[in-house]
Amino acid sequence: MSRGRSDVPNTDDSGAGALRIGDRFVVERTLAAGDLGEVFLARDLELGRGVAVKLHKDLEDVQRLHREALTMAQVAHPNVVSVFAVGEHAGRTYVAMEYVEGKTLRAWLAEAPRSRREIVGALLAAGEGLAAAHSAGLVHRDFRPESIVVGTDGRVRVSDFGVPRRHAPVERLSTDDITFDGSAKVAATAYLAPEQVAGQRAGAAADQYAFAVVAYEALFGAEPRGGGRLRAVLVRAQSRDPGSRFPSLRALLVAMKRADRMRVYAIAGLVVLAAMIAVLVAL
Repeated sequence: MSRGRSDVPNTDDSGAGALRIGDRFVVERTLAAGDLGEVFLARDLELGRGVAVKLHKDLEDVQRLHREALTMAQVAHPNVVSVFAVGEHAGRTYVAMEYVEGKTLRAWLAEAPRSRREIVGALLAAGEGLAAAHSAGLVHRDFRPESIVVGTDGRVRVSDFGVPRRHAPVERLSTDDITFDGSAKVAATAYLAPEQVAGQRAGAAADQYAFAVVAYEALFGAEPRGGGRLRAVLVRAQSRDPGSRFPSLRALLVAMKRADRMRVYAIAGLVVLAAMIAVLVAL
């Protein structure tokens, strides 16, 4: 991607040739670049550690990005990518956040066969992070598998809160999008709630819808049968009418846990029954 001179971070005055974003972040390498901006791996001189810095451009709502990034900086949750700073550089807004080494949920699922227990665990962890953001008054607005990062440390985190979108009309959504960990994303309408597609304001119910679509896709894919109670829970969360969904994402998570426990109990009951039948046959 070609960039004009004004887009390039400052050169370090130390003479080492390093690039800087503001006075605090020394760029080590570019993680990703696209029409919405660039993501850099940088050294935070204040915290003394590596961070991901997203340098936005051509924002339509700079004030909202600043406001939401500052709010995210106050959200301390193990399942949310931490935001450390937000500021301006050469007339462009940047957000510095935790750099997470790992894979997006989509890549993690494709990497190797995952058990239902592993998938449900990852989804519930991501849901807890999303619910924590809702408690702080934040709405993701564009939740999808690429918004979930499964770290090499085993921890699941949600990223991309407050990221500006250039959603074209539904049939022309851009494929040039970048996550906070630098991975490319494919824009798709499948995760947008009906009210978003209709151009209405997105609230927490829209995030719930998107989360349910992601969970359904991860657990069941195109499989038309099976899933029992958990499938029914996720179908309700995907209701076209926001009022027919769960009262909150937290309520959805509780229902998911309950449905999954019922499945475990049912399987345990079948195992016991099979053992009893085997004993009776042997007599």
